[in-house]
Amino acid sequence: MFTHNVSVGKTRVLGRAVSQRMRSILVFVLALVMGALSLAGCKNDPDDTGNLIGTWTSTGGDGYTITGTTVTYTSGMDPLMSFAGTIKNSPNFAAPYGVIIIEYTTPVHYYASYDPNPPYAGISPYEPTNHFQGIYWKDLTATSVGLANAYKSPEPEEATLPAAQSAFTLDNEPTYVYSYASLSKN
Repeated sequence: MFTHNVSVGKTRVLGRAVSQRMRSILVFVLALVMGALSLAGCKNDPDDTGNLIGTWTSTGGDGYTITGTTVTYTSGMDPLMSFAGTIKNSPNFAAPYGVIIIEYTTPVHYYASYDPNPPYAGISPYEPTNHFQGIYWKDLTATSVGLANAYKSPEPEEATLPAAQSAFTLDNEPTYVYSYASLSKN
């Protein structure tokens, strides 16, 4: 019986030690989880991901002003090649890449000297007959972005919004983008 009592006493002491150790481990794990959750919503820099909305300029003088509803492109080469439009899709302006579809609100002029092939040859200035344009972006940060107006010969614009939504997609980027201009946020 004495052995039995000693055995029971040892089990109780051992049980208390295991239970205290388990509580300590549980509290430690819970503290780690709570700490991780509290840090998960924090950013090191509140402006580290960027937002496409704003004014962007290139070293060549080209620039875009993008609001939540409009885009204005200013050509550094020729003011007549500048344009403005109303945004017709719902891009995620904080995404690192994407495409904006606009409907022109100002006339766009192309010149025969930039493309000597029909239907542009001999027409100066040329105004596109279609009214929807795609503008692609990539590598968005808080201070820089790559932007490109969609281009495809003979005409980069689409006639209707459904046609533009079908044409100007991320999957079709290689068809419409030859190179991106590097721009900095003003």
